[in-house]
Amino acid sequence: MASLSARTRVAVPDHVITRVVGGSTVILDVQSGRSFTLDRVGSRVWALLEETGTIGDTIEALRRSSRMCLPWSSAWPRARS
Repeated sequence: MASLSARTRVAVPDHVITRVVGGSTVILDVQSGRSFTLDRVGSRVWALLEETGTIGDTIEALRRSSRMCLPWSSAWPRARS
């Protein structure tokens, strides 16, 4: 398994399709046929990962959000611009 850090860049492969349906995000891997459904929190994390492109920047965005409390996030190094 690959090692992850705050600087790890993420991207959705071309063979993965995502759609928001009723507040949830449905993810379909068209190569494998597997699908996943994310709840509201998972959908927010997914959207931020797509938007920011790194794990660290996503954590920082969640940390700044007044609606989400992430006590575990202090274990990750703060992302730097």
